[in-house]
Amino acid sequence: MDNLIKYKSDNILRCAVIALLVHNSIQLNQAHDAVKLFNKIDKNGDGKIIREELFNGLQPFKKELTDEELRKQVESIFNNIDTDHNNHIEYEEFVRAAIDKNNFLSINFLQFAFNYFDKDHDGGITYEEVKNKFYQNDKNKNSYKAQEQLQKAFNDIDINGDGKLSFEEFGKMMENIIKQE
Repeated sequence: MDNLIKYKSDNILRCAVIALLVHNSIQLNQAHDAVKLFNKIDKNGDGKIIREELFNGLQPFKKELTDEELRKQVESIFNNIDTDHNNHIEYEEFVRAAIDKNNFLSINFLQFAFNYFDKDHDGGITYEEVKNKFYQNDKNKNSYKAQEQLQKAFNDIDINGDGKLSFEEFGKMMENIIKQE
């Protein structure tokens, strides 16, 4: 629940990174737990959480809050998680927000993610490899803002300017992206 409350979706790159990692990390127990929580809150089982369902779902966890305070928190959560502004939180939005992003910074997970991006397995990741993975099926692939954020993150981390991210540089990029919350 705390992860839901502090999640911010204002950075397209962070949302894309987290979505990519969640979708490609079946072994992540926290993703399974987030799905269970989503299903518990989604009382009518329609695959969407509306404000009233979230309010009711949060009540047992936030007993110290008044109804008014909890409604403000629900509104804040919706503002941060409902990225497409359709007045409900979908499964994917919920899971992205609910998991502890620090799980993605373990050495095993970073190696998994590095190998995922290093398409030609040459030990370095180019901007094109990252771009192709981030935007292969993403609605933001034609977004100048999203590509600008990705290019800036890549250039900022490519310390030696060789056009490729080493494993160490990649780990630093992931840490910077994930810890922006």
